[in-house]
Amino acid sequence: MFRVGQKVVCISDFAKGRAVCPFVEFPARGSVYTVRSNVIGRTMSGEKEPGILLHEISNSLGPHGQEYSFCIKQFRPVVERKTDISIFTQMLTPKRANVRVPG
Repeated sequence: MFRVGQKVVCISDFAKGRAVCPFVEFPARGSVYTVRSNVIGRTMSGEKEPGILLHEISNSLGPHGQEYSFCIKQFRPVVERKTDISIFTQMLTPKRANVRVPG
């Protein structure tokens, strides 16, 4: 499960879902979304599975009285790394070599 507020990236292509449910807005593969809620959703075959709702997408209620959700297997967490450019600035700074001058 993901936590509410967590950034996730879509790793699935929802082409089959778009064909079956053209009235549902689906996430785009490679796009980043924010988890709004964790739910137990239903697959197209009616099976229950862990799902998420996204802040960026709001769909109507489905036949079970629940907003269309997306299976958690179709997302992965976004790994946020703090950018530190110090290593690059060090590469640009010339190093002083200890050169001995004969004398």
